[in-house]
Order: sequence, then structure tokens, then C-alpha cells
Amino acid sequence: MNKNLVTAVTGLKLVGLKDLQLYKRIRNRVVLAFIPGNLSFLSIPGTVLVASNQTEKGYEKSITFKVPSENYALADTLSAYEEMRIVAIYADARGEQRVCGSPEYPLRLRYTIHDGVATATLTGTDIRDDAYLMLA
Repeated sequence: MNKNLVTAVTGLKLVGLKDLQLYKRIRNRVVLAFIPGNLSFLSIPGTVLVASNQTEKGYEKSITFKVPSENYALADTLSAYEEMRIVAIYADARGEQRVCGSPEYPLRLRYTIHDGVATATLTGTDIRDDAYLMLA
């Protein structure tokens, strides 16, 4: 049985697993703690689309966003994140902070730049749906 859901979300932040000191899943919640002084994350303004396809094997996730690419700095940043294992934090339609990805099931970023706009997609598969965020 497949169930496909696409939702518009806001407040997307991309965090490399290298910046996490703690990732602990407790049922439908995730506790995150960041390495002090080492946190660098990419914050994406505007509306972002999150797609979730529930299959018999788990959840296939896809997060897509577009941002203006005004200079080489964004391309450098996206290129760096393309090489990382990532978790994404976003605010769902109710304003709840959610976490997509995990150390066992990280997200991967791929992007293109065309006509001054960077289009990026994060993809991954997990055995559970996105959890609610709790900061340690």
C-alpha cells in the first residue's frame, strides 16, 4: 500500500551529521544536541515542499526548495552540503518543528543552478515518519 503526501513547510534548516553531538529518537520525538561552537547550518527562506511516500518498506522522503543564486557563495555552500550526510529541521503546517533524516538514514542533497535560481532536492528513506524536535 503506497500513500503519497506533499506538504508546503517553512523554516528549513540543513544540519550536517558532523555537527550533532546527540541524536536520540524516542517514539515520535527526536532529541538533538549540537557540538558547542561547531554548529553551522544552512537556513532556507521561504516555502519548501516536503513529499513523503509511505511504502511497505518505510518512508521515501523528498524535500525540494528554490533559492536565488546571486553569487558563487551559494553554489559553494550547496556543493559542500552535497558532500555531507544531512538531517533537515522544518516547521510543518501547524508550526511544529520536525526532523527528517537520522544518522542511520541521512538525507542527501543534489542541486542545479539555471537562470540564476538554485533548485535543490534532499532525498532519503527511513523506516519511520518525520519526528517532532526536542532540543537537549
